[in-house]
Amino acid sequence: MRLTLRTLLAWLDDTLSPAEVREIGKQVAESPFAKELVERVHRVTRQRRLTVPSKNGPDATDPNLVASYLDNELPPEEVAEFEKRCLTSDVHLAEVASVHQILSLIGQKAKVPTEARHRMYHLIKGRESVAPRAPRASHALEPEPVSEPIQPWITPEPPRQQWYGRFLPAAAVMLLIVLFCWSAWMSLTPSPEGMPGFEAGPIAKASIAKKGKAPAPPTELEKTAAGKEKEAIKPPTTEPGKELAAATPEPAPESVMKPDLPAGTLGKAEKPSGILLRYDPERREWDQLTAETPLKDKDRLLNLAQLRSTLELGATKVDLVGETDLIVLPAAAQQAGRLELGQGRVVLTGTTPAAPFAIQLGKKTIEITPPSGALVGVERVNLRSPGALVASDPTLRIYANEGEVALQADDAKETPLSGPGSITFDSEGAWTSVDKTPPPGWVTEAKPSPYDLQVGEQLQRYFRPGRSVLANLVEAIEDDQKDVRRLAISATRSAGGIALIVPLLHQEENPVSRRAAIHVLRAHLGEGSEASRELHSQLESTFGVELAERVEKLLAGFTPKEAGEEATYKKLVDDLSSPEVAVRELSLETLQSLTGRDELGYDPDHPTGKGLTAWKNLSNAHELRAVATPQPEKGQDITPKVEK
Repeated sequence: MRLTLRTLLAWLDDTLSPAEVREIGKQVAESPFAKELVERVHRVTRQRRLTVPSKNGPDATDPNLVASYLDNELPPEEVAEFEKRCLTSDVHLAEVASVHQILSLIGQKAKVPTEARHRMYHLIKGRESVAPRAPRASHALEPEPVSEPIQPWITPEPPRQQWYGRFLPAAAVMLLIVLFCWSAWMSLTPSPEGMPGFEAGPIAKASIAKKGKAPAPPTELEKTAAGKEKEAIKPPTTEPGKELAAATPEPAPESVMKPDLPAGTLGKAEKPSGILLRYDPERREWDQLTAETPLKDKDRLLNLAQLRSTLELGATKVDLVGETDLIVLPAAAQQAGRLELGQGRVVLTGTTPAAPFAIQLGKKTIEITPPSGALVGVERVNLRSPGALVASDPTLRIYANEGEVALQADDAKETPLSGPGSITFDSEGAWTSVDKTPPPGWVTEAKPSPYDLQVGEQLQRYFRPGRSVLANLVEAIEDDQKDVRRLAISATRSAGGIALIVPLLHQEENPVSRRAAIHVLRAHLGEGSEASRELHSQLESTFGVELAERVEKLLAGFTPKEAGEEATYKKLVDDLSSPEVAVRELSLETLQSLTGRDELGYDPDHPTGKGLTAWKNLSNAHELRAVATPQPEKGQDITPKVEK
């Protein structure tokens, strides 16, 4: 079976037989052009603001021509001409692909849920439930119709309510109002002086005495009360400080005051102001948290965008800053909390009294004890040497704002950190890189910057209830604002959508998304060997085996030895003329990074011109060399920088 545009569309819309599906799938896997065409069909069919073919002009297309092509009724010469037009025009390709997809759905039986069908049947009574009307006298002699006349759809008249059902509730309410008013009036009315059983109090007796009336003699009860009152005002016989000391309880021993939590919970996530996700291992999908949510053992949380989310763990709070991926674990009796930090940054708040936080990094556990009320920032840093496809073990950077922070690791000596300052727990289990500079702003500032707040809110608009997280991010990747696109691409990788980022490398006329994808994929290499294997598989699936090898090398970078060889720069300049835009973009980005030069007027979307000539002249003159020895790449900060 030949691989044509029509058979490719039939393969995409699943209208072929199983044998034909296998045959076409094998041909697509062996053809880089077919893979690119498949990606292009997916892109143009979901592209917004894409028009339809015009009725007039050189690009006009008759709808009957499209229908004849899809029905396989066009002559061969017209088929070739029409397919050529579709391959050179996104508008015509989107028109044919969309119509073919709609036609493939015709004839399929709609699945109606049983509950919805029963509800529709009970909404209104059908004509079969209406009793037939008696024939009128004028028509008594007319013959009866062969079939019963169709009765209109009517709804039964609601039953008339009984009189007590209508009037008793109102009467009960009026009776309650009368009772409340009478009770209030009786409680506020004073008792008259001449009322039987009334006896004047002390104030009334004093008033009577002033008027010349002799008060009644005191009773025995009043005499006894007066004697007790005199005894009550006698000065104490003991010293003032002794009774207070005896009444004051002794202080309880210091312990972490943890509130009572529901059974099976370790804390709660406050109602997020940004985008906070929780992973569902059964469905293998992320769920967005929009309200206060209890946290359980091994709950995996992912905070997106530039905003923050707050967790309450016992008696303290933990702030998730930016893109942060962590797992909540049960803490020991004397610990404030326990977390496994997979990516990003957190800010710890010291408890009263001070208690340690346990941060798990791989197989190591680091205990961090901030002073009471103090802030401590913790950042996971993934390092990868230039040219290496597998990253080294991650490190943990700890920032102290004030006071002395106690640090303890499994196999490392206890080390204090005095704020302001920072220290690194390296992959070998040692404390290194002590720095006394103040911590960065994300540690001390409670709120994100105005820029982070604005961009984060723009990304948050795409998160709608009822849709998957990756579907929301795919839509955000096509946003008109380049900063929102960068955040969406970075968040897609964190949410496990690496397969959606690799195709962005060869997206033409979109340099912002290509550069953001390069930055994110390099950060993905810093996640470890499993991430490297995943990226290798996606590159081969997208570019083919041969081209994927070159793309992977450009993403991994060059070692210091390779950066000093002239052959490296000659190959990079030759790649500027590659037919694949991904190779051209990666080569330009690598040349700029190694040599410190700008793009010299070169545009990967339009490679021919003065820019390409300028790079070739520098290569022929042997003037391309590394300005400095490449340093290990930091794979943690995956948010691309903002172009001013």
